[in-house]
Amino acid sequence: MPNEVRYLSVANVIALYGETMDAYSVPKAALVRPEALESAVQRPRMAGYYAGATLVEQAVALATGIALAHPWVDGNKRCAFASMVVFLEWNGVSVPDPDSITFLATAKMLESAVAASGEGREQKTQRLIDELNRWADAREAADHSK
Repeated sequence: MPNEVRYLSVANVIALYGETMDAYSVPKAALVRPEALESAVQRPRMAGYYAGATLVEQAVALATGIALAHPWVDGNKRCAFASMVVFLEWNGVSVPDPDSITFLATAKMLESAVAASGEGREQKTQRLIDELNRWADAREAADHSK
């Protein structure tokens, strides 16, 4: 039986927001749309349950949900990326070093996906999913080599 997926709570995401803004030495902004944050945080669980979304697809649903919901005045994409990374880590995916080109390029992929619209958003979101699947595949390969 597969492991149970660990989901972030609204409180987890709010805490990550504070940590992320502190890491960037940026003042924390007001949470102006708490109901939108609640909805975004529930997206991965709903995608998994109703659409059979993979772990990576759920992670992307969380990140795009937060970024597009704009629950804070500032820092939404930064928090979205941090939430996606923590969600993946909590669920056993090895995340590249935060200073690596791969990590930084993946952050840009998320930014690009949420900035796009229509078919462009779908394509860019799929590229992000493909990249995160490489992260997950690297973990599986490491597990099999043991």
